[in-house]
Amino acid sequence: MQVIVFCTTAKVTSLVAELLSELKLNVREIHSRKPQSYRTRISKEFKESKGLILVSSDVSARGVDYPNVTLVVQVKNLLYKFLVMFILQMVPVMGFSTCSL
Repeated sequence: MQVIVFCTTAKVTSLVAELLSELKLNVREIHSRKPQSYRTRISKEFKESKGLILVSSDVSARGVDYPNVTLVVQVKNLLYKFLVMFILQMVPVMGFSTCSL
């Protein structure tokens, strides 16, 4: 399963990535505070992998193609960050491919 979690800011992106990482999930984060070389490497890794969660600010929301993504989550408010864990656990049960928080 490939998942992209879009967040509103670089700080929220880091917090959500940290939360998911604490749950022992395979997570990578990209946002404007990361160097371009890092963002390029992580983007390539995500495209080539299976079972990876990419947490991103809007830096990768425009003009980037990520084929074979199973779920896209948009976290619009930090108060909803705890729902990311619930949604990721419910994906196989509910059969969703896209959702917006």
